[in-house]
Amino acid sequence: MISGYAQHPDLVTLIYILKACGITGHLHIGDKVHAKAETLGLLVIKEIILVTALVYIYVNYGALENAQKVFNKLPTRNVAS
Repeated sequence: MISGYAQHPDLVTLIYILKACGITGHLHIGDKVHAKAETLGLLVIKEIILVTALVYIYVNYGALENAQKVFNKLPTRNVAS
């Protein structure tokens, strides 16, 4: 996610970045992806995969307050989320 770059990452790109952050432990980059997803309007019900990936990353690295905030934004919660 290069600042000043004209194109925005799509949903799939953000999900893979989050997956990499989860594996490598780069929570600070996960936070930036979260902010970018909000800016792009991707944290909506149809993007439950992205929201679930954010919750996963926050829980795995002990940022439970952030995980709870993201989880609470889900209009429908189930076993998958």
